[in-house]
Amino acid sequence: AKGLILLSCGVYGNVIRFLAPLTIPDAVFGEALDIIEASLRECAAEA
Repeated sequence: AKGLILLSCGVYGNVIRFLAPLTIPDAVFGEALDIIEASLRECAAEA
């Protein structure tokens, strides 16, 4: 919904895998981290 694809993994599905290519531009990587941060803040606010 926010334009980022992540994989869940781990025994309990509680691990987020972020598979970025080695050649990812810094700006794109920063944008992805901003999306992850905003999503985690939303989840924390709902809890």
